[in-house]
Amino acid sequence: MICRNDFKRKTNAVESECFGKKIKRNHIVEKDFIRFAGEQVDISLYKALDGRKTFEGTLIGMTDGQIVLRQSDGTEFTFPREQVAKTKLAVIF
Repeated sequence: MICRNDFKRKTNAVESECFGKKIKRNHIVEKDFIRFAGEQVDISLYKALDGRKTFEGTLIGMTDGQIVLRQSDGTEFTFPREQVAKTKLAVIF
């Protein structure tokens, strides 16, 4: 477990937000997308796709380096991993 004090120290490590929890590692790995399959997530892209940079829906998983997301209307989107800037659990009230 990473303590809060670990985040206060200045290091060369990149802090990524991985499904709502801050962890110190350079990237989110494929097993994270498999682990959180079925969860509601928010995905932000580096470049707009169909005029949008953010998508929300159910994470289906990761196949061949492609992240698969299903929106509530049933539309499925597939994003190449290298185009995804940030992925986190959606906050649902």
